[in-house]
Amino acid sequence: MRKINDTQKSTRFISFATVLTFCLSFTLMAPPSLGSEEGWLLFNPAWVDNLEIEAIHLDGSNRRNLTNSPQQEVEADWSPDGKKIVFARQPVKGACKRDIFLMSANGVLLKQLTNHPACDRTPRWSPDGKSIAFVSYRDGGEDLYLMTPNGDNLRKVTNDAQVSFLNWSPDGKQLVFTSKKDELPQIHVINVDGTGLKNLSQSRTTKDWYPVYSPDGKEIAFGR
Repeated sequence: MRKINDTQKSTRFISFATVLTFCLSFTLMAPPSLGSEEGWLLFNPAWVDNLEIEAIHLDGSNRRNLTNSPQQEVEADWSPDGKKIVFARQPVKGACKRDIFLMSANGVLLKQLTNHPACDRTPRWSPDGKSIAFVSYRDGGEDLYLMTPNGDNLRKVTNDAQVSFLNWSPDGKQLVFTSKKDELPQIHVINVDGTGLKNLSQSRTTKDWYPVYSPDGKEIAFGR
């Protein structure tokens, strides 16, 4: 753990290189998602040709396939109350042509939230459950967008940020993400209204990925 410099103010980074052995069986298309109350984990098995969303209890019991379809389902995220799951679906392997969908915690499909010829991916619930952030290529770049859990009130947050991965701050006021716009992937934060964009990495020698806030919002863990 190290403190960032004064220009980066109070947020600290924790760089991690150790991953739980259990996670080695997951595809690296997205980290697993932890359920809010009942100790469930969502993941994509890495050893299958057709990517499905599966759930397993943290003690290793009750593993189940939630999607079981001929399409590719990835990047699942629990709602804060644990009752719904948002995820990305791609009809076939190849170039990203994903859309965002919503299903219940037991795998019943509820609604398609986006329908666009470009790629919509990496959906993430806001802490209060009132918004979903995601990455879309619809304007030519890879940018952050917000929408309601019904797929309404679509709003663009970044402009040509080349976003790779995202997460919310615990208070729901900021989004942290990896940007590939710089020479190397860097960690950035931005307010949900699109203001206050800041590069926290400020590095010309390292690749920084998968940022996530600590529960108290004072630190950010990331992969390097």
